[in-house]
Amino acid sequence: MRTPMVPWIATLLVVCGVVLLVGCRSRSVDPTSLPSTAAPTETGPAEQPSPGPEELLAWQRFRATFGLRSDEPWIRAVADDPSSANEIGVPLLSWEIARMVALNLAVVDLVPALETYGHLFPGHYAGTHIEGRIAVIQFSGQVEERRAALEMLLGRDAPVEVRQVRYSLDDLGAFARAVEADREWFSSVGAELSTVGPRAPDNVVELTYRANSVDVEAGIVSHFRNVDWLILSREGPLPWAGGYGRLVVRIVDRAGRPVEAGVLPNSADERVSSAFLPKEVNGLYEEERVEAVVWEVIVTYFDGQDEVSTSVIVRVPEGVVGNGTVVVER
Repeated sequence: MRTPMVPWIATLLVVCGVVLLVGCRSRSVDPTSLPSTAAPTETGPAEQPSPGPEELLAWQRFRATFGLRSDEPWIRAVADDPSSANEIGVPLLSWEIARMVALNLAVVDLVPALETYGHLFPGHYAGTHIEGRIAVIQFSGQVEERRAALEMLLGRDAPVEVRQVRYSLDDLGAFARAVEADREWFSSVGAELSTVGPRAPDNVVELTYRANSVDVEAGIVSHFRNVDWLILSREGPLPWAGGYGRLVVRIVDRAGRPVEAGVLPNSADERVSSAFLPKEVNGLYEEERVEAVVWEVIVTYFDGQDEVSTSVIVRVPEGVVGNGTVVVER
């Protein structure tokens, strides 16, 4: 014959059973470097496909940027947790999102965080930059989804603007590579391609070139079919391809005697690449090889205690000597 169970004992056993059951279902995950928090909930097989190596690496970078635990077992456990917010682009637990919102990062600190987030979506991400007191992150698609996700991650008051643009960084990179592949064509219009690459804040590809005139720009733009993603910037003339000559300047007084002076030749012709330092001479300045153009030669000498500067214009013909004379008045 069974002894009837006292009601309060039965109640105690039920409570203890619940505690034991919860304890058995609790996963022991130590989020290193984080405050004590709830770990992901243990579940059966993941409903979401397992992340590939590239996606997993992107998640790790994003979490590390915000100081969240980013080892692979933890990330996979979070991804398998049905309560995690997977729709924002990287699986996060609710307390992890709350921690990110509480960070209250300054604008300059937001840029690397936003860049890390943007690279989760390479097909649409178009770069991040600062404008005044806000950080701007650009996307070519899924703009509303990204805006909602960032509000959830950073809070509605975060100084962040999510901006719609036409081209992703991947698009701009492909455009730039197409221009680079056509490098040899530029010589046909008297130009030389210097650099080409994305300028993310303006959502364009910037092409810098060398040419003796900006007149070549119309031909370049036409060659690339007047696309709206290309802007041009001239960085100077083509390297000097002309001839050379010899430059000789004499500095004498009215009696024809040599005068000690400092001499520095300059040219207004931007094709000239020669660069000279001032040289101290005694009446005769010579340069054996200078571009065959017009030179202004600056001469500095002393008249008593006073330093006096003057100049002489010398045209240097190709293959011969260009002469100039400065007569010092004393």
